[in-house]
Amino acid sequence: MQFPIQPVNITSDSALIWIISIGQLILSWPVISLIIVIIFREKISNIIGIEFNQNGLKIKTELSRLSNSTDEITEVMAKSRILELEVTLKNMRDKLNGDEIRRMEKQIEEFGKLLAKREKQRLERETK
Repeated sequence: MQFPIQPVNITSDSALIWIISIGQLILSWPVISLIIVIIFREKISNIIGIEFNQNGLKIKTELSRLSNSTDEITEVMAKSRILELEVTLKNMRDKLNGDEIRRMEKQIEEFGKLLAKREKQRLERETK
């Protein structure tokens, strides 16, 4: 059984539908966002610290700086927690049971190990 080849009938209605569909695609948010990024890439790169080059995106030292400040905050929080636990143990030892004292001492020890490990990593990075 043969099917006759029917010519494609392009009417003004179907052409209008195609134009509207392509127009919606071109004016969609992802496409507009991409166009804006391409047009303003230099200003955007200055604002967020990303350098655009021929090979794509190259992250500057901003992420490293952000990581370092996060490390510093974490270190301060760990030292603060150690101090808090030591003061609590010193002042409340007679009111705490043995299990609570052991847990607090273990936390102090673990925080101390983490801080020592961080300090060792920092010294290794500085010597490189």
